[in-house]
Amino acid sequence: MTESQLSEHLALAHARRLEARQRWEGRLTEVKECFGEFIELKAAELAASGATVVRTTAGDLDARIVQFQWGNPVLQIDGFKARLGRSEEGDPTVLSHYLAFKFCDLDENAEPLE
Repeated sequence: MTESQLSEHLALAHARRLEARQRWEGRLTEVKECFGEFIELKAAELAASGATVVRTTAGDLDARIVQFQWGNPVLQIDGFKARLGRSEEGDPTVLSHYLAFKFCDLDENAEPLE
């Protein structure tokens, strides 16, 4: 591969990354605008009880906060794991952010069922 070809390849890869990021940010904005209230209710339930199920037309998202004796709590949402700070585990705003991110992984036509 010549230097010119390499430069062209890298420029194309960069453009694709930017495009993918814009699509992702657009999807996240759409999810928050369309389903933000629903996600916030589920996040409040998660903060209060430590678990919730987000029922959607594309399937359920099972979310729970796992407490460890030594260390930070961990948020688990269908295979996704995030370590939370002690103050974050009870913060619906933080939890709704994670739920919205995971909702974005569903089919783009997914809608809440509850």
